[in-house]
Amino acid sequence: MNTKRLVASLLACSALLTFAQPPQNWHHLSPEKNTWAGIATEEAYELLKGKTAQPVIVAVIDDGTDYLHEDLAGNIWVNEDEIPGNGLDDDKNGYIDDIHGWNFIGTVQYDNLELTRLYRSMRILYEHADPSRLSVEEKKKYDYYQEIRHAFEEKRDEERTNAAQMGVIVGFVKKVKASNNGIFDKKTLKAYVPDSDNDIRLQKRLLTLMKLGLLPEDFGDQVGEIEEEINASVNYHINLSYDSRHLVGDNYDDVQEKGYGNADVLGPNGRHGTHVAGIIGALRGNGIGIDGVAAPVRIMVLRVVPNGDERDKDVANALRYAADNGAKVVNMSFGKYWSLNKTIVDEAARYAASKDVLLVQGAGNDSRNLDLYPGFPNDTYEDGSVANHWLVVGASSWEKGPKRIANFSNYGKREVDLFAPGVAIYSTVKSSKYQNLDGTSMASPVAAGVAALIRAYFPDLSAPEVKQLLMASVVPVKGKVVVPGGAGKDAVSNLCASGGLLNARKAVELALAK
Repeated sequence: MNTKRLVASLLACSALLTFAQPPQNWHHLSPEKNTWAGIATEEAYELLKGKTAQPVIVAVIDDGTDYLHEDLAGNIWVNEDEIPGNGLDDDKNGYIDDIHGWNFIGTVQYDNLELTRLYRSMRILYEHADPSRLSVEEKKKYDYYQEIRHAFEEKRDEERTNAAQMGVIVGFVKKVKASNNGIFDKKTLKAYVPDSDNDIRLQKRLLTLMKLGLLPEDFGDQVGEIEEEINASVNYHINLSYDSRHLVGDNYDDVQEKGYGNADVLGPNGRHGTHVAGIIGALRGNGIGIDGVAAPVRIMVLRVVPNGDERDKDVANALRYAADNGAKVVNMSFGKYWSLNKTIVDEAARYAASKDVLLVQGAGNDSRNLDLYPGFPNDTYEDGSVANHWLVVGASSWEKGPKRIANFSNYGKREVDLFAPGVAIYSTVKSSKYQNLDGTSMASPVAAGVAALIRAYFPDLSAPEVKQLLMASVVPVKGKVVVPGGAGKDAVSNLCASGGLLNARKAVELALAK
């Protein structure tokens, strides 16, 4: 379970969330053979028996990846033109000792939201401005500043309120654990004797959530993660006085600069990126852990995403690095709703297109209609044209019928291309461990894995052709589904451009028929 979604569900007590679990490999299963709405991975490989493939490099732009993981190490990209640890840029690409990729944010673990950065930069210019003395053009910027200020203050108040509420819940859970030898479950919660009216209310609330199946069994073990999220939100995400960039050491205003950061591609966390990498490229058939979607594949690790919002300069440089160093698929399981410098990301995306690189991106987890409220980065350039090498992926669920689309997933008939499994996805995490996570962050690498599979076996297909092939081979969903966020029901054809769910077997069938 994603910690941020768990926090949101506890605050909202949403009855739409469920913590029941399907088979660990459900996303690989066949909707026809197993009744689980997976992508039919094994059936796709059956069709490819006897055919040759060439390894495809997939760049994972994320918070870092444990390249020594037992189920990933054999599929990690190695820059063979670089000599490890000699402190030199042997291949003259601008990056020293970039053996497995590059870390564009150095030792940064936490950062602001982009909205915080945007408000801070504009406040310097317009906080004390007299609108009656501004030119028409400056007045437009001043009005935009007022919009930014209002959005920031609203977000700040929301984050502070959520942090305070979660702090109370965490404090209560700690008391229950302390009175029961560190154990928190239904039995200990029920037996706990509250010492205040507030604790009585919390006890009843959490017992109700457990009864409804909305509180995971290991919730007591997740308290540390929730506290970390509270700390990150208040002390970093919305903190105007915090700026992480001194830890990177670059000239942040120089958007053309490269070579900053370091070669530590795991970084201080890396759980998210390791999970994403495993979905794409965990070693298949080795009898360890899980099977990734794609083979043969090499994972290039690009660390860009902190606990907070990624920066446009870093995203742009990561895209250029991927394109220059042979990646044919890039997975981007990140996003935000404000952008300080969309232009440089657009330019990098166009550069990736010139190198025939397919970009695959998670749609986001806010039950949001991206047609109305777009996120960043996105496939619509500032001049209004649309990138044809960019696939946007929403999350589907293992649940049947009207719950087929994940209740948290962003959607959009124009902005989201298809849905892929993104709930209860079991994959690699740090230190050779494994975990279930959910989000469009998981759906995107499922699609990136299928894209890599197609590019490995059908190298003559271009990035735009692979995108169109994946969209043309989706499995339609019968009937109406619950629109994410609970906004009624609608056909999946009104929630994404292709109108269906990713299917590897059908994608291979279509590629073979070309």
